[in-house]
This record gives sequence, structure tokens and C-alpha cells, in this order.
Amino acid sequence: MKRKALVLSLFVLVGTLGSVYLASCGPSEQIDTSEDKVTGVEISGPIWVEQGNTITLSVDVLGTDDDRVTWTSSDENICKIDSEGNITTNNIGKATMIDKTSNSKQASIEVVVNPIKVTQIEINIENKELVSGEEEEILAKVYLENATDKTVNWTVENPDIVVVEAG
Repeated sequence: MKRKALVLSLFVLVGTLGSVYLASCGPSEQIDTSEDKVTGVEISGPIWVEQGNTITLSVDVLGTDDDRVTWTSSDENICKIDSEGNITTNNIGKATMIDKTSNSKQASIEVVVNPIKVTQIEINIENKELVSGEEEEILAKVYLENATDKTVNWTVENPDIVVVEAG
């Protein structure tokens, strides 16, 4: 009789932790009931990222402590996502990250991959006086080295006095 009372109290204690263990004289069997408790999914994390960088999304599966989901990207040419929510960017654009629980609850978030912007441009000549007909080469150094578009567009205040040719 004491043995039955002990098994019953263990069953109640373990049953409140989210999984039920069946006790018998043979091996125990675990029944996972967390899947039925999932009521929804929420995603959080940055939604803008520069090309070439990585970010991580986090997920909260509502109704359970089990946050396991399957991640997918709507466009792996833009960015890929691994099983831990880590996003690796490939190209500029937008892609939707989708997470799905084992009972088909899902959420999504759009991630925008932006170009790497130029932070500074240095010119090799600060001031230069030229005589009519004289030419001078001006060089520009663009920072960041890995900027997506390092094109320099040259303009002058008065094109009647000086002409700039790209080259």
C-alpha cells in the first residue's frame, strides 16, 4: 500500500512540470504534452541589417517553455536563417523570415538588407589654382572599403570656368 501512495505522489509532482511520466514496474514512458499547449508564436530582433552582416532573431512560443521552431527564409538569395535564428545576409533586398512550431503555429518578420554605405571620401587636393588650359588629376579615396557602391559623382559650381571629366 505504501508503494502505491509513493507512485501516486511522484506522478502528481512530475505531471505538474509539463511532461507526464507513467510509472510501472517496467520501463517508464514519457509523453510530451507541450505541443498541445502552444497558443502562438512571437518573433523579435532587428529588422534592418547591412549587407555582409549577421543578426539573430529570437522566438517566444506562447503557452509553453519549449521554444523549438523551424526557421525558413522566403528568399535565400537575400538572406539565410539557421535553426538558431541566426541570419546571414547575401544581397540587398527584403526577405521574410518564418518560424513554425511542430503544431503549425507560425509567425513571420520581414528583414531588410541595406547596402553598406560610404562613411567618408578623401580628396588628394584641397585647393588648386589652374591656368586656362591646364589640367590636374584629382583622386578620391572612398571609405568603407567594402561599401556596396563606391561610385564618386563629380560636379562643379560653375561649369563655364572648369570642366570635370570622370576617368
